[in-house]
Amino acid sequence: MPHADRRSGLRAGQVAGILLIVAGLAGLWQGTRAATAAPAGPLTAARTAPAATASRAGLTVTGAYLSATGPEGALAYFAVTNRGSRPDVLIAVSADEVAHEVSLYPAAAEGQTGTLTLPPGSTVVLAPDTGHVRLALHGPLTLGQHVALSLWFQRAGDLPVGAIVR
Repeated sequence: MPHADRRSGLRAGQVAGILLIVAGLAGLWQGTRAATAAPAGPLTAARTAPAATASRAGLTVTGAYLSATGPEGALAYFAVTNRGSRPDVLIAVSADEVAHEVSLYPAAAEGQTGTLTLPPGSTVVLAPDTGHVRLALHGPLTLGQHVALSLWFQRAGDLPVGAIVR
């Protein structure tokens, strides 16, 4: 009789092992189905970008959005608040996921790329009438698409922020 118990224990262990393998394969199959069912296209900020409000070293960026100017161009707008006690300077912006070239156009230097100085205790707004960031795109954007921007400040360094296409 002890011999029969060992056999049934072995069978139960084998069955448990087989069930684990089957469950693992089913999970792998479901993951493969989900990956192949996902819409094709560029990886969007919805999956990778940080929130639309970002802060670092006393700087806060809010209200970031992009406005397409055509299939190969867009303008980015946002507000930057400097709550620090020292000025900082926005020296560059990048959006590698969607753009091969990005240029900052402060309102005072329309037509000339430049930097944007942020005095302490101030908020500087880039809006349609006060300056923008121009993006030369890899391809067209879609309404509602999320885009990861990286703002480079002289003092604060890199500040990633998410922007939505409107």
